[in-house]
Amino acid sequence: MHAINYEIVAAEALGAARSGAVLLMAFIGGIGSFGGPILGAVVITWLQVSLSEWSTAWQLYLGLFFVIMVLFAPGGLTSLIQLHLPLIRARRLHRLLPSYLIAAVPALVMTMGAVFLLEINYRLATKPELGTRTTFASIPVDMASPWPWLMGLGILGVGLYGFRRSWPRVADAWTAVAEPTEPR
Repeated sequence: MHAINYEIVAAEALGAARSGAVLLMAFIGGIGSFGGPILGAVVITWLQVSLSEWSTAWQLYLGLFFVIMVLFAPGGLTSLIQLHLPLIRARRLHRLLPSYLIAAVPALVMTMGAVFLLEINYRLATKPELGTRTTFASIPVDMASPWPWLMGLGILGVGLYGFRRSWPRVADAWTAVAEPTEPR
C-alpha cells in the first residue's frame, strides 16, 4: 500500500521499526477481530503523538503499555470491549462502573508515582550533563536528594496498596452483574 500511495518503496517502509510498530498496533488492538488492528493503530498513533510531546521517554511508556496489555488483556483492547458488550446489551454496565471508578483512583495514584520515578530516572540516565535539579509538573526537584525518590516510591506504594484492595470490590461487582436476572 505504501508503494501504491507514494509510488516508491524506500528502505524505511520495509524496516524492522515499521514492521514492529504495525505488529504492536495489531496486538494492542487485538488480532482476534477485524477491528482490533484498526483500533490498535488509532490508539498507538494517538499515544505516539501525545506522549512524544509530553516526555522524551515516550517509547518506554509505549513498551510498558504493551507489556500491561499482554499480561492483563492478551486479547487486546477489542477483547475488553467484547467482554463488556453483553453487559451493555443487558443494561447492567452502570452497576459495574462505580467499582471501576473506585479502582481507577488508586490506579491513577500508582501511575503518578511510577511516572514520576521513571521520568527522574530517565532524565538522570540520558541527560546527566544537565545536573540533578529539574522540575516535574512545575515542582522543583533535586534528584541528588533521597526525598524525591522516597516520595515517588511512597506514592507508588500507596497507589498499589489501594489498587490491590479495590480488586475484591470489582470482582464482587462482576459477580453481581454477571448473574442472570430472575424472571419477574
